Amino acid sequence: PASVLLATVEQYLHRFEPAVRRLEVVVQRDPSQAQAWLTLASLQRVLGRLDASDRACAALASLGVQPYGEACRAENLGLRGRFDEAREALDQLLRRHPSAQHQAWLATTLAELEQRAGRPEAAEAAWRRSLAAERGGYALVGYADHLLDLGRAQEAWTLLDDAGDADGPLPRRAIAAQRLG
Repeated sequence: PASVLLATVEQYLHRFEPAVRRLEVVVQRDPSQAQAWLTLASLQRVLGRLDASDRACAALASLGVQPYGEACRAENLGLRGRFDEAREALDQLLRRHPSAQHQAWLATTLAELEQRAGRPEAAEAAWRRSLAAERGGYALVGYADHLLDLGRAQEAWTLLDDAGDADGPLPRRAIAAQRLG
């Protein structure tokens, strides 16, 4: 519905509270709105409200929309520092959902988890897995950030060489160029 689209725009503009309120109205009216639950779970997570995010994840999972409900829960486990449980859940989802789209998204989620867990090698493997499934967008920028964090500016530069001048890659290329002199 239009309300979910408006909430997504509000989220993009970092107007999180209005987006949450809008989505809560949507799911009260129609609890079968999977996209509303997923966006609500993400917003609550961003706001640090993991219990509220868990409730939205559970509602999403109850709709049978997979792998989104389970991945949603795994992200929250990781944010609570329960890295092993979250990693196992994501690994299972990666095995059960072989499509390139799911592999790219789930591997990106796993890469971010591994970074938070302080496991740079595992994070790198997950970033590479994501990019092998679907090169571009968020994973490309996330992996570039990972390389820059590790002091590997040349690799970040090379990774982004053909990424164009979009808002995501361009600042990372500038950072890599500055570090490379």
